[in-house]
Amino acid sequence: MKNFKDEIKLLKILQNPLLNKGIKANIIKRMHKRSILNLAEIILNILNGNLKVDDQTKNSLRPFAKIYRKFLDKKSTIKKKKQILITSGLQTGGFLQFLIPAIISGIASIIGSVISSNKQPSENTE
Repeated sequence: MKNFKDEIKLLKILQNPLLNKGIKANIIKRMHKRSILNLAEIILNILNGNLKVDDQTKNSLRPFAKIYRKFLDKKSTIKKKKQILITSGLQTGGFLQFLIPAIISGIASIIGSVISSNKQPSENTE
């Protein structure tokens, strides 16, 4: 669960419109391999429909499907994935501005379902 919280913090930093592209690019360059792979897994789940997103978000993500597929390519190295995030994700109108809110809501729904499934039903005391 701690990893998900760290991922959400990182994504919220990248979503901040006050940070310039250079700082965001530097953050992406220094991301851990595990963070990149987690991001790829979440993108894959969104594309496959395993994580539900609203229609407006789905329509805003659709133009970038080719870039997502390139990012998800198993032959792509971590270095190449980071480069895709920097070049295609951070440019003006880049896909990260649409993807990050969908990812954060997806992670939040995963955490919510895990928490609700781990809760033990309370015993009735009559």
